[in-house]
Order: sequence, then C-alpha cells, then structure tokens
Amino acid sequence: MKNFDFTANAIGINIKTGTIYDPVHGITDINNRVLRAVRLDFPERPVSSDIPLSAVSVFWFRLLHFQNKLGFEFEKQTKEWIIENAHRIKDIEIFKKYFFTPQISKELNLYINKCLHR
Repeated sequence: MKNFDFTANAIGINIKTGTIYDPVHGITDINNRVLRAVRLDFPERPVSSDIPLSAVSVFWFRLLHFQNKLGFEFEKQTKEWIIENAHRIKDIEIFKKYFFTPQISKELNLYINKCLHR
C-alpha cells in the first residue's frame, strides 16, 4: 500500500476479517479533504511498452484530476512536487489518448501554465 499514488487510494480491507489497513493514514486525509502523495520518488520509466508516456507523468495527471474531482487541497509537499513537475503538462494529449481527459482545476491550470512561461 506504500506504493499507491495517494493516501486516500491506499486503504485496504481484509475481506475475511473486516480489518481495515490504513498504513499511510488515508482515512484521516479523506476526513480532512487532503490529497497527499504516498511517495514522490517513483523512477522515471515508461508506463508500458505500448504507451509512450512516463509512469511519473501518469501519476502527475492522476493527482491533478483527483484533486479537482474530489475538491481536496494538496498537502504542501505534494503541491510543491506538482509545481516542480509542471513541464509534464506537455504530455496531456498522450495521456488523454491512452487514459482519460483529466479534469484540472482552472486555478491550477493557470498556475501551471504561468510556471511554464517564466
């Protein structure tokens, strides 16, 4: 579960016992409406041999999409990573072709584009 993309997505349940596993405090983050990356050190590698896109770019777009869809706020370190990786927006057409059209908040989209044109 420590390899999932964000904490709210890293919650498990033992279907035999009903025991909930929440090693990265995803339930707390859900209750606080916080989107926090589980880890930010994924290696830069292709998502698959058939898709010309980095797994890190896929992660980046998923964070943007779910932040907007859920209306959560990024936790500080996650937001800093999002901004540091603003160059990944150039991959949006490839991402849309193979996955889905990410819904990115207007405010964040404007900020990302501003960062790219500095």
